[in-house]
Amino acid sequence: MRNALKAYQNERNFSNYAINCVIDYCYKTNNQIIFNYMKKILDDLWDNKIINGEDVEIELKEIFKQKQKNSQNYLFWKTKII
Repeated sequence: MRNALKAYQNERNFSNYAINCVIDYCYKTNNQIIFNYMKKILDDLWDNKIINGEDVEIELKEIFKQKQKNSQNYLFWKTKII
């Protein structure tokens, strides 16, 4: 996986910091690191022209916060209905 990720990083010109942020995000959301999931995230960031490490970190933190909020809302409504 390391070589594939390094090749992809060089192809798209992501910084090491940006790649580390994506690895961290993948682990926080899935408790594992899956290359195809990371590649999808990197593709989305690339499409939105977010390649700078600090910008990637900010974007992924916002997405993670939103996922947590949605998860908490789901659990709230699930327990409320029961």
